[in-house]
This record gives sequence, structure tokens and C-alpha cells, in this order.
Amino acid sequence: MWNLGRSAAALLIVVSVMGLLLSLPCRTFAASSGSSYGWEYENPLPEGNTLEGIWGTSSRDIFAVGDEGIILHYDGKTWGRMNSGTTELLKSVWGSSSSDVFVVGGDEDSIILHYDGSSWTRMPVSIEGGIEGGIEAVWGVSPSDVFAVGWYGDILHYGGRTWSEMDNGGAGCLSAVWGSSSSDVFAVGYEIWEGYGIMHYDGDIWMPTDSSGTGDLCDIWGSTSSDVFAVGNEGSIWHYDGRTWSSMTSDITDDLSGVWGTSSSNVFAVGNEGSIWHYDGQTWSPMTSDTTDNLSDIWGTSSSNIFAVGENGTVMLYTQQADQESSQEGDSAGGSGVSPWVWVGTAVGCVLLLGCVLVYVLRRKKRAPAAWRR
Repeated sequence: MWNLGRSAAALLIVVSVMGLLLSLPCRTFAASSGSSYGWEYENPLPEGNTLEGIWGTSSRDIFAVGDEGIILHYDGKTWGRMNSGTTELLKSVWGSSSSDVFVVGGDEDSIILHYDGSSWTRMPVSIEGGIEGGIEAVWGVSPSDVFAVGWYGDILHYGGRTWSEMDNGGAGCLSAVWGSSSSDVFAVGYEIWEGYGIMHYDGDIWMPTDSSGTGDLCDIWGSTSSDVFAVGNEGSIWHYDGRTWSSMTSDITDDLSGVWGTSSSNVFAVGNEGSIWHYDGQTWSPMTSDTTDNLSDIWGTSSSNIFAVGENGTVMLYTQQADQESSQEGDSAGGSGVSPWVWVGTAVGCVLLLGCVLVYVLRRKKRAPAAWRR
């Protein structure tokens, strides 16, 4: 049994460690503070699960989804895990408001979840023969006009009450969907129709577009109906000007999995091994991210507040000031390419570390031997 002196010493150690931890920069990130701008790196929770998709209504209302049924929510200060009611793989998220959010996924079977602002519920999908391979992506125009696409070419539509299957025009594997209106919707995938990689819906039927040679495409986004970007494997980037699709010239060889922007001259693409690329209206340029985790998706609220998610629960954040500071440091260092991404610890990490110290103290008190034990 410990005597009073040893107990006091143990308490002093704990208090000292607490003071040290509180002095460390283990803070939660506040995207809406406006005091810092640039790329920042953050693992919001020690989940370890890959995050596949991200979407939000504002900088204080963001949802991220991924492996093992994980759904994270960001309120502008901290990330918290929501009860999804499933352990299925979740791949994509979209909503019309903070109380009308859709999440899709599944591996062998499909799953669609809906959030009403209070809780997540599984939506029934009564499709003859079922949907194999899961649902890859979801996007909509309004609460009663939502599209979802599946791995084996399934295209679903939600009209406000039920999900129904659409005639897919002969599409193959689909990976993403986006549109400018209910009569102007694109879906991309993997050689989805006799070598064509992009399908289009005009409000009446789905048809393949003149997009031969696109290769495997993973995501699509546009600023307008005549300014649409599609990205995919081996650096494939295609642009639509309202009439035709054309391949964009770049030095990119990375597999790209996500694309998002704010205008035709401010577009971001993310991909494998932490690759992040920026398009300024003229050229695609690489951005240093200081992570080798594969990135899955990207979304933002503005040109100065952009999130990217990926492997191992990684969440990256871009803000303008950090980018400017990074550029200045790079110039002073002779253009060394200083990363605008900064690692930001979370309060969760501090609590976990303190917990380990407390557990050790308690076990040390219970077990008399002086040596550390595993």
C-alpha cells in the first residue's frame, strides 16, 4: 500500500501533467472564427475509419460519413459522432437543409439514411431485384427532387415520398452525380456506356454524352450548367462548356476522387496519397498537404473555408491566410514549397493522454512491483 508521501507524489505528477497538457496547443478548431485562413490538418476524433464524403449547410453545420456507419457532425467548434444506427459503409452525403440530409452507401446491399434534424432513420428502397453493390453518391435539387447512383448503374430518384428506379439509359458503373437543375443532371463512372464516361439527364431521359475516352471518372462538380468539371483515375480531368466535353491538360498523374470549387477560376481536386490540386482558370497546380493519406472528397462553404476528408479519419481544412503565410514562407525560403497545411490537435487527444496517465497511476497503486507493466 502506498504511504502518504507516495500518494502526494503521484498527485503532483498528475497535476503537473495536466498543467503541461493544458499549456499545449490542443485546441478544437473553429472554422468560423475568421482569425486564421489557410490549409490546416486535423483528425477530429480518434476514429481511424476512412471518411468517404462531406457536405454541409454552413461552416457551423457539416456532416462527414465513412466506414463502419460513421457519421460525424461539426458545429463550428468541435466534431462529434452521431448515431447512424448502422455499421454499413457510408459513401456520400447531401442535403437541402440542416433538417433534411441524405446519406447513401452499402457494400453488397444498398442503404439510404435520412436526417430530420433530430435523428437518422433508414429509408425503405423497394426496387425489384434490389440494388447490388451499394449506392455510391447522392445529390439533389430540393427535398422532393433527389438523385442517387449505384455501382452497377442503378439510378434512383426521390420525389418527396418514395424512392423509385429510373431508366439508366444503359449506364454501367456509376460513381457520382451532380446537376445544375432537375433537367440538367450528370452522372459519371467507369466506362459506363461503350467507352463513354458521362451520362446526362435532361428532365426526361438519361443518355450518354459525347465523352469518349474519359477513362474511369470518380466525381463531378460544376459552378454553372456551362462550367462543369469531372475527375478520375490517372489524373483524368474533363471540362464541359455547355456544349462539349474536353480533356484538360495538366501534369496530374494521381488518381483523383473528389472535385469542388467556388467558380470557374477556383477549383480544387483531391486524390491518392494526400494529393491536392488547384485550378485558377488557366492551369492546375499542386498544393502541398503534408499528409500521405488518400483523400476521398472535398467540399466547402466559400473560397476561404474548404474541407477535404479521407483515409484514417483525416480531415483537412483550407483557409486563405495560412495559404498566404505559406506562400510568404516559401518565398523567403527560396520557393521551397512550404506547406500551407498545419496540424491542429484536438481537446479529445488531451483527454485521452490524461486518461492514460490516470490509468497508470491507479494501476501503479494497485500493483506493488516498481517496474512498468504492459
